[in-house]
Amino acid sequence: MSADPAEITLFLQRANALPDLTGVAVLLAGLGATADHQAQLTDAQVTHLRAVYRAILSAAGAPCVAFLDTVPDRAPGRSPYPVTVVALPTAPTFSAGTTVFDSDTLQFLPDSEQFADPAAARTVLAPVVTSLRNDPTLRVQITGTTSTGIPGHGRDHIELSTARAESVRILIVGEGVDVHRLTVRGVGTDFPEFIPDLTADGTLLPGPAARNRSVRLQPIR
Repeated sequence: MSADPAEITLFLQRANALPDLTGVAVLLAGLGATADHQAQLTDAQVTHLRAVYRAILSAAGAPCVAFLDTVPDRAPGRSPYPVTVVALPTAPTFSAGTTVFDSDTLQFLPDSEQFADPAAARTVLAPVVTSLRNDPTLRVQITGTTSTGIPGHGRDHIELSTARAESVRILIVGEGVDVHRLTVRGVGTDFPEFIPDLTADGTLLPGPAARNRSVRLQPIR
């Protein structure tokens, strides 16, 4: 749900896993709609899902990709295939330990420190703001991390991770928190929880890459 559409497409291209849709117009009806007992997707998640499908189908040669906003009845239907409920991302609880906001919960535009959804970012970080308001002695270290990225492309890892941590600080300060209570650093891919996100031939793995892109908040007392 949080992987970069361009990275997903490149991975499928290198794996020769794209169908040939040259000259085929594609209409997707109800993409992102769910039936009970599957939780509904947020508007932002539906938008991202559509971006993924548009990127994949366009790369496969489809000259036109369109979406029909039809919402079927949420009553589950019969199917000969096993269907499992997919757990949707939930924001972590800000606590005494390090709180990790990865791409599932705090998403940035690709290769940018701009939030993909600024309103959603404010909502996700609201508990942090509340904690800082309630405890004037509390300070927070904000650390940005990145994926390896597509080799030879994109910004410097330290610069990008620092800029993303700074974006989080700016948002929190904008909610009335003293800037001096927040420190910022970027570590790029140099952090203990880093997940290997390249295949042996150097192809970026979209899932692990998304999890490696994070902003980590550590309370300091």
